[in-house]
Amino acid sequence: MAYQDIPSSLATNTIPGQMPAASRAGDPRTAAAFLTDADATIQPVTDVAGRYILPAGTLTQARTLTLGITSVQATQIVDVVVLAQGSNYVIKDNAAVTRATYVAGSPAKTYQFFVTAGDWILSTFTFTGV
Repeated sequence: MAYQDIPSSLATNTIPGQMPAASRAGDPRTAAAFLTDADATIQPVTDVAGRYILPAGTLTQARTLTLGITSVQATQIVDVVVLAQGSNYVIKDNAAVTRATYVAGSPAKTYQFFVTAGDWILSTFTFTGV
């Protein structure tokens, strides 16, 4: 994952209905990560990222993202922003349970997950107007 300067609308908590930025696994004001065209496992605490972004048109085939639990604590939050894609994107928890699926051709979405009892749970998802 590449850490880069990103638009402030994605790097900060500006999407309505989301939890305060202070409760995120990392610090989305200073750290967000771009996802690539690959199956991947993210570790929000050790990656120091509270938001992961899959840029528009990145996927060339269906991919899976796994939410790792290294060093996480209960109630930690992470966002996964999926901009318009031509392939499906499945988001699973650390126990390989599917927690969300972005369907190819759907509008951009932000998925918000939180930790409870050692597993990531989908809290909310919103359509992202970016």
